[in-house]
Amino acid sequence: VINLLKNGIDELKLDLYEDIEFKGIVQATEKEKNKKDPERKTALSNSQNLKPGMRAQVCGLIKAVARNGLIGILVGKGPDNQGRWALELEVCDMNEATHLKIKAQHLRPMPPLEMSIDRIQSIIDQAPNEARIRLPSGEFCDIRSKNPYRRTNLPILYLRNKASLFLLGDPCDTNTMLRCRLIAQSSITGSLRIARISIDGGMDIHVPNTKLQRVRLDSPPQCSSTLAIHQPNAIIDRCLIEGGDYGISIHAEQCQVLSTVVLGARNAGIFASFRFRAECSTVKCCLDEGVDAKEGYDELPNTNFFQKGQIKPVEMPDFSKGGGYFSSYKQQGDGIPSVGVHA
Repeated sequence: VINLLKNGIDELKLDLYEDIEFKGIVQATEKEKNKKDPERKTALSNSQNLKPGMRAQVCGLIKAVARNGLIGILVGKGPDNQGRWALELEVCDMNEATHLKIKAQHLRPMPPLEMSIDRIQSIIDQAPNEARIRLPSGEFCDIRSKNPYRRTNLPILYLRNKASLFLLGDPCDTNTMLRCRLIAQSSITGSLRIARISIDGGMDIHVPNTKLQRVRLDSPPQCSSTLAIHQPNAIIDRCLIEGGDYGISIHAEQCQVLSTVVLGARNAGIFASFRFRAECSTVKCCLDEGVDAKEGYDELPNTNFFQKGQIKPVEMPDFSKGGGYFSSYKQQGDGIPSVGVHA
């Protein structure tokens, strides 16, 4: 029995020595590879620093060389079972894939995007003719100004010179904020879609077939309309519109307001020169009236809540501190419904 135990211990020692020797050979081989290929060592080091939400650049691909240099945002909880990260491209053509599955060693961490309106303007102008642009979370403002968070003399961001454009923000609604006035020019010849973005400055639409989804719009005191629509077939879906002389002014045909909340306009919440359609929407806390529709409007029965007539004047919020009407009324306990929710 003692001899058997001794033999067993000797075999275990032998296996252990062999395992240590094998690991030593593997580590030595890895070191040799890293010495011969410094880029491989850098790639392995970079892959260990990857985190969800980080900007990363594709590099080192051999079969799909055309994808090298693409920049995107890492999405999901981490790599899959095969070690591949999901990369949502920052800028891409609408006809191409928006997400890629890339191994960690082929991803290089990138610094955060410069949080300036000028940088966003540059990205839009350099994007493909039919572009999809994904913006990260954070506040984009006029960083050259001494007071980048001012609510007067806001910078202007132009959407222009594209066949079609899709601009979207962080998956968590309105975590991406643009402190500017957004102007969609008629030089966009196709469709325009904007989703999951907060725009602190309002918007003018001169593009037909525009669709806004889960967009929050606020405007400074001197703004006549928080959202001004000048071309037909616009769809406002699950949005929050605050402030302005008019919350939404509609100057085109066949527009729709769906599951949208309009608050705190100094005149009517919705002013329309043409007939429009409204479903599951709310207009309240406006100093004049809920809806001023010159040609009337179509609605799904019993789904809209529109303020009737004027309300008593309330203390106007201090726009210099930000927050707009929504914050002011919320502090007064007015019972404002959530965006896109109709009770």
